Amino acid sequence: MSLTFLGNTIKLIILDLDGTLIASTSLWDEVDKVFFARHGKPLPPHYGKEVAAMGLAKGATYTKKTFFPFLNEEEILQEWNELAKEEYEEKIPLKEGGLELLNYLSSQGIEMAVATTNSPELYRPCLKRLGIDKFFSKIVDAKDVPSGKTTSKMYDLLLEHYALSPSETLVIEDSFTPLTIAHKAGYHTIGVYDPHTTKDIASHKEKADRFAMSLKEALLFLEEENQ
Repeated sequence: MSLTFLGNTIKLIILDLDGTLIASTSLWDEVDKVFFARHGKPLPPHYGKEVAAMGLAKGATYTKKTFFPFLNEEEILQEWNELAKEEYEEKIPLKEGGLELLNYLSSQGIEMAVATTNSPELYRPCLKRLGIDKFFSKIVDAKDVPSGKTTSKMYDLLLEHYALSPSETLVIEDSFTPLTIAHKAGYHTIGVYDPHTTKDIASHKEKADRFAMSLKEALLFLEEENQ
């Protein structure tokens, strides 16, 4: 099955999780603040944006090298996971319009996959609690691609799995760097606003085929073209 996006036939939707499908970016802001405070340093103003696309493993390496050489990557990752685990298991909600979008895509028979820089220990309990794990036939995460979304490798691995091309795939992302990388690699893109990651709406609009202020608006784009 397929749907149409800006006149193109789409057979696969790749969704980001944090900041796109689930409202978790404010949590990571708090994790960063607590982590830096515990280790005696102020949080740099652009730190969260810099590490958002790196993935947890690469982010931990960057954090050690740049700020905390006395810690090792495993200690950093363990502390991050401990700080975030309860929130993912019990509290983080879907973003507005998320369930409606997933139900619509499912009703159209479209394959849905996830590309996330998060680790399965955190996101899998969250997806199960929210009842949306059933929608995704494949998930690529930080354990599959430790470098995160600093390249298009996460998206490319999914294409290999489905035997599709970028021109048949729509990527839905909130963060600027992954959005830019996906767009440059030939994927169709919808940028989605998130108050913690979308600092410059104009820049996001330049790198996305469409830009939505919510998943509800992204759903409207698709519904209008596929009536």
